[in-house]
Amino acid sequence: MAEKLAAEKLAAAKLAAEKRTESVKQAPSAKTPPRTPSPQKKPPPFPSARTELDDDAYSFRPYDRPRKQPSAPSVFSESSYAPSQSTARTTPPPSRRGPYSTKDPDKVIISGVYVFNNAFMRTPVGQLVSGKGHVTDGLILRITTEGMFVDDDIRGVAQREWDIKAWTMKLVEVWCPQLGTSPPPTRPSPVKTNPFRLSTSYAHKVPSSEESDAYLANLHRSCKNQCRLGAASSGMGPRNGNSKSSIIDDGDLLQSAELRGFHVVRASLRDQEGKKYVFVLQETEAWKVAIGLQRLKKGSQVRALGVCGLPANETNAVLESLGYIAN
Repeated sequence: MAEKLAAEKLAAAKLAAEKRTESVKQAPSAKTPPRTPSPQKKPPPFPSARTELDDDAYSFRPYDRPRKQPSAPSVFSESSYAPSQSTARTTPPPSRRGPYSTKDPDKVIISGVYVFNNAFMRTPVGQLVSGKGHVTDGLILRITTEGMFVDDDIRGVAQREWDIKAWTMKLVEVWCPQLGTSPPPTRPSPVKTNPFRLSTSYAHKVPSSEESDAYLANLHRSCKNQCRLGAASSGMGPRNGNSKSSIIDDGDLLQSAELRGFHVVRASLRDQEGKKYVFVLQETEAWKVAIGLQRLKKGSQVRALGVCGLPANETNAVLESLGYIAN
């Protein structure tokens, strides 16, 4: 009986082993076959001595892209394409225009503007010179009812740091070779009620409103009829006024200040530093100055502005220090 039971167990074990073997054989066929791993992209080989020195520039390499050939290489050339409009030129083209000029009476072409003060009376503390640095030869002065303003008309840049407000100006002196200097009348200074108030250097010679108007009328007439035509630089035209009081009897000074035809405008401000703005211009532009000063004086923003002539000796000293005339 025991032998029969052992034989049955052995047969059952064999049957289970056969079933297990069949299931293992059928399992791989049911599963999805594994993917083949993609080969890693190898970096391009380092150039050898032969490839570096190879003179075949267009030799094919497996990692190179083939050169794209144009569809019709004989149709177009470099001259067929317009120049690039998106890339600006690094250098501007050479200027072919002549010297700047304008007949606008509101634009006085000046050679330069300089600022002095009590500490620096011979050397300017600031300057703008026509045609030097970033300033073009279109440096202009505009005289309006609001004051004096300097602009670079060619570049269209307003030089706001050189603005002179009308209410800050106390005296404007003008040198005109044809008109000479009309010395302002000597008037006694008013009695100083405040002992701590410093008196100004022009307190005794600021002309009255009537005297300023008379001088501007003469200046406008002389500059319009004579200076505008270049009478001083050409040596033509008599001077108005007394020659003894208008210019020093010195041949060098006469040649320097008068025959050169320069006009000088000096504006003195009401401040503790004693700022003075000096404008140098050619005689052909002086008639615009006379018109502008008349307009300025009639404005509502001026406060007791006086206008008179600039002495010839001071004019000569200013032009010499600024390098416009030789010593």
